[in-house]
Amino acid sequence: MTRFEAPRGTHDILPSEQPLWRWVTGRCRSVCALYGCSRSTRPPFEDTELIVGTSGGGSDVVQKEMYTFSDRGGRSLTLRPEATAPICRAYVEHGLHREAQPAEALHDRTDVAVRPAAARPLPRALAALAVEAIGTDDPAIDAE
Repeated sequence: MTRFEAPRGTHDILPSEQPLWRWVTGRCRSVCALYGCSRSTRPPFEDTELIVGTSGGGSDVVQKEMYTFSDRGGRSLTLRPEATAPICRAYVEHGLHREAQPAEALHDRTDVAVRPAAARPLPRALAALAVEAIGTDDPAIDAE
């Protein structure tokens, strides 16, 4: 009999864990809101050219961390391995540069490590909230 399990290094957040999960993520979002940061959600995939063009064809992201496929129309799409390029694409595409700056986008982020280090066996998939700030060259934004 075949036994199905979550991929090694991943974790299902079960119904009994949801109250704690919502509390933690809610606190993170509340802190971000204090700084004027609002949520942004993008598609789970992008045009492959966007990811390759911004990461560089020889980068680890492109060489080791991308899953690329063709849709029915023959377009090359890639599950987004990182969020910066898609957020910048949305910033330009939707004219966010015409709004108050800096534009700060809070987003859910899942990082997938190909192989955890043997010395510290971390999970392969880590859930996180991340903030991207665009539209300022003030170094104080990094401290924020």
